[in-house]
Amino acid sequence: MPRITNIQARKGTATDWSTQNPVLASGELGYDLTNRIFKIGDGSSNWNTLSTINLTSSNITDFNSAISGVLPVKSLSAGDNITISSISGVYTINSTGGGGSSSSNVGVRGVISTTGNLSSFAVSGGYPVGYLDLFQDGVKLVSDLDFSATDGSNVTLSNSVPSGTVIEYLTMASGVSSAGGVLSGSVTVPGLGDQYIGNVSLLLSFDGNLTDRSNSPKTVTALGNAAATGIAKFGSASLFLDGNGDGLQISGLPTGTEDFTVEFQIRKSSSWTAETGNRYVFDYADSDSNLSGGFQVYLNGSAGVLRCSRFGVGVVLDYNISSLTANTWYHFAYVRSGTTVTLYRDGSSVASATGFSSSFGAPVAGLQAIGIGSYLGSFQSASSWDGQIDEVRITRGIARTITAAPTAAYPTDLILPVTITGSSGSSSGLSWSSVPASSSASGTTGQIAYDSNYFYIATNTNTWKRSSLASWPLVSMNYLLVAGGGGGGNGRGGGGGAGGYVYSATSVPVGESISVTVGGGGAGSANSVVAQNGSNSSIALPSETIVAVGGGGGADGLKGLFTGSGMAGASGGSGGGGSGYNPVGDGGSGTVDQGYAGGAGYGSGEPYGGGGGGGAGGVGGSGQTANGGVGKADTMLVVVSAGVDIGGTRYVAGGGGAGSYNYTPGNGGSGGGGNGGNTNADGTNGVANTGGGGGGGGNSANGGSGGSGVVILRCPDSFTATTTGSPSTYVTGGYRYYKFTQNGTITFSVV
Repeated sequence: MPRITNIQARKGTATDWSTQNPVLASGELGYDLTNRIFKIGDGSSNWNTLSTINLTSSNITDFNSAISGVLPVKSLSAGDNITISSISGVYTINSTGGGGSSSSNVGVRGVISTTGNLSSFAVSGGYPVGYLDLFQDGVKLVSDLDFSATDGSNVTLSNSVPSGTVIEYLTMASGVSSAGGVLSGSVTVPGLGDQYIGNVSLLLSFDGNLTDRSNSPKTVTALGNAAATGIAKFGSASLFLDGNGDGLQISGLPTGTEDFTVEFQIRKSSSWTAETGNRYVFDYADSDSNLSGGFQVYLNGSAGVLRCSRFGVGVVLDYNISSLTANTWYHFAYVRSGTTVTLYRDGSSVASATGFSSSFGAPVAGLQAIGIGSYLGSFQSASSWDGQIDEVRITRGIARTITAAPTAAYPTDLILPVTITGSSGSSSGLSWSSVPASSSASGTTGQIAYDSNYFYIATNTNTWKRSSLASWPLVSMNYLLVAGGGGGGNGRGGGGGAGGYVYSATSVPVGESISVTVGGGGAGSANSVVAQNGSNSSIALPSETIVAVGGGGGADGLKGLFTGSGMAGASGGSGGGGSGYNPVGDGGSGTVDQGYAGGAGYGSGEPYGGGGGGGAGGVGGSGQTANGGVGKADTMLVVVSAGVDIGGTRYVAGGGGAGSYNYTPGNGGSGGGGNGGNTNADGTNGVANTGGGGGGGGNSANGGSGGSGVVILRCPDSFTATTTGSPSTYVTGGYRYYKFTQNGTITFSVV
C-alpha cells in the first residue's frame, strides 16, 4: 500500500489568522477552521493578503462560463452560498441526503409573444416581490414606472403593448439580480446535513453490516446470533436480536462530565408489557470487572417501564410502556445537558431529572465498554433485546435538540450533493469527502477532507495525501521596558522622575507582528515652560498591550518663591521632585510596580531647593541636597550593553537630582539620572536609552531633559525574528536578544 505523504500545514480559527496575520513559508498550507478555507504561502505575503481557496462557496463550483445540461454533483454544506453569473434559462439547486431532499430556484426566464393588446399577465411559478425583471422587445423596463409587480404573481404594464410584441420576464431568487438579461448574485444551498458530525463518536445503520460509520470508526463485536438483517426502519436492514444472548460489544467511549446524546430506533417482536425481566437496549460501563459502573437504557418488565439509569447513582428516568405496541418502530433519545438528563420518544420529552453529576471514566483495560442490545454484566444471556434495533448514534459533547423523530437515516457528514440544472454551463473545483482510510482509498481528484489531526486532498483518482495540522507554535519571551524619563524643573527645581520600569515574561505566537514603541524623554523646564513628562514605552501583544509609563516632570523652584508656596512634582512611572519653600511642594507619585515617588522640596531655609526625582528602585531624596532615586539592574542589561555600568552592574531608570542655589545640588540616581545644577548651572540631561530623569536647574537655570527609554526582548535561540526599527541583536547562552532604541516591530519564526 502506498505511504501517505506528510506535508507541512498550520491550522487556526478565523480570529487566530486575522489577528496574527503571519507570513506562510513558500508552499506552506494554512487552514481556517472557522470558514473552512485554506491558503498557500509564498514566503513573503501575510495571511490577510494571500489568495483564498474557499471550500464552501463559489470556488468549489464556478459558474463563470456558459452552463450546459445537468452539472456534475458538487459537495457543499447547508447555508453555503453559490455565486451565479452569466447564465440564462431555468436553474434550480437540488439537495438530497441527511434524511430528505430540498430545492430552491435560482431563476426562471419566460417569454410571451403577444397576439393582441397586452396590459397584464401572470408569471408562471410566481416570483419573490422585488426580484423580477421585464424586457419589451429586448429593452429592459423600469419597475414602478413602466410596469408594476407587487403581489408575487401578476404583472401590470403601464401602457398596453400591441400584437407581436415580445415580452420576456426573468424571476430571481432573493439575493440574485439581473444584468444584461442574465442572472448574477448568490443563492443559499438547502441544508440537510448534520452540523455536529464532528462530535459523532458512534454511528450504526446496520445496512447489511455492523460497520461504525462515524469519522472515527470503533471496533464492533457480534455476540451470539446478532446480525444486520431483516426488517429495517431505514435502509436495507437493521440489527436483529432473538433475546437469547445476542448483542453487540463496542470499544469504550469515556465521556467525563461532558454533555452527550444517545439515540436509537427500537422495535419489539412481541408484546412490550408481557416481559417480566429486563431487556437491554444500551449499556455503557466504565468502572469494574463486572462492567456495571456506567449507565443503561433497558426495558424493566416487572416495573412496566423503559428505564434510563446510572449504575449506583439515584438518578433514574422511567417511561411507562403501556402505550407501546409490538412490531412498531419507536425513536428514543437519551440526552445529558449539564446535570439534567432527558428521555425523548419520537421527538417529545417523556421523562427528565436533574442532579446527574456523574463523571464517566475510562473502561477497565482489556474490557469492552458499550453493549447494544445486551447487558455487559453477569446476566448478559438472559437480558438481551428481543427484536430489532436501527440507527444508533452517540454524540459526545453535544446535548442535541430533539424535536421530531428522524425521517431518514442519519447523515454521515455535512456534505450535501448539489446539482445545478440549466441549459448551458460548466463546473469545476474542489469538493468535500469523508475522511479517507488510507492513501489509496476511493476518491476523485480534488476531493478534500479533514479531521482533528490532518487535512486530506485527493491528488488523483484513489490517491490521497495528507497534511498534518499543527497548532500555533508559541515563543517564550522575556521583556524589559523602560519609558522616557521626566524633565527636570528650573530655578532650584525638582529632579525629573525616571521612566517606568517593567520586566516580565509571556508567550507569543510565531508569525505575529508585535509593535514596539520606545518612549522619548520629557523636555526640561525653561523660562515659563514647565517640565514635561517622559513618553510611554510599550509592546503590543495579541492579547494585550504592555505599557511602561513615562517619568513625571520635576517642579519649578522659582514659582514657589514667587507664589509663597512650593509646587508639586508630576506623577508618572516615577514621580518628579517637588520644589522648595514653606509649605513645600510634594513629590509626584510613581506607578505601582514601575517606580517610586519623587522627593519633597526643602522648606527650612535656603537654598529652598527641589526634591530628587523618583527612581525605579527607590524614592527621590529630600533635604538641602536631594539626590535622585536609584534605578534598577538586570542581567539582560549587561548582555545588550544597556544602561549605565557601575562596577560591572548595569542600571537604568534613575531619578534626576534636584537643583540648588549656593549649596551642593543633588546627584542623579544610578541608572542614568541627570545631576542637578547649582546657582546658574542648568541641570544635566538624563542618559539616553536609560529612562533617567533630568536634573533640576540651579537658580535662574533650566532643568535637564529626561533620557529616552529602551525595550529589550529575549527569546530562545531556537527562534529568530524579522524586525523593523533596526534593533541590536545578540545571541548568547541559548537566547536571542533584541534591543530597541527606537520604534519598530518584531515577528518571531522558527529557526
